[in-house]
Amino acid sequence: STPNEGFAVWIEDTTVQKVYNGTAWVFFGSTINHANITGVTPDQHHPQAHTLGSHTTKEHAELTEVTPDQHHPQAHTLGSHSTKAHGELTDIGPSDHHAKTGNYEVFPLTEKVTSLPAAGADNVGRIMRERSGVGQATKVCICMENAADGYEWVQIGIST
Repeated sequence: STPNEGFAVWIEDTTVQKVYNGTAWVFFGSTINHANITGVTPDQHHPQAHTLGSHTTKEHAELTEVTPDQHHPQAHTLGSHSTKAHGELTDIGPSDHHAKTGNYEVFPLTEKVTSLPAAGADNVGRIMRERSGVGQATKVCICMENAADGYEWVQIGIST
C-alpha cells in the first residue's frame, strides 16, 4: 500500500531518516522550506548574529526604568569624582583613609626625649632621639617588633 504523505522511516543500514512526500521517499529535511513552515517567524528558526547596529536605537525617553549609568559606557578616573574634605568623612578616622607604610603611622620628625617610652605596638616604626642630659651622647632608636613577637627599641646610631 502507498504510505500517507509525511510518514517517516529510519533506515538503520544507512543511518538516515526518510519521509514520504506524497510521491517518493526523500531524505528527511529536504521537504521543509519557508512555504511549509507555519506559525514560525524567520527570527525563530534562523540563527541570530546580532551587532549593536542591528537594533533600533532608542531615545533616552524610550528607556523606561533604565538610568544613564546602566546604558552609558563608564570610564572613571579619580578626578571624575568629588573630593571629600576631612570634615565630610563621618565615622572614619585618619588611620582608616591615610596611606600607611605598614601597620603604624609614620613619624616624619624624630622626637628628642630624655628616656625612651615603653616599647609597644603604638610605637612600632617610631624613631626617637634619646639624650639623657647635657653633655651626653644622643642615641637614635627605632621601635620594632622582635622575633619573640614582642617590642623593643633598637639603636640605629649614636653621636660622639
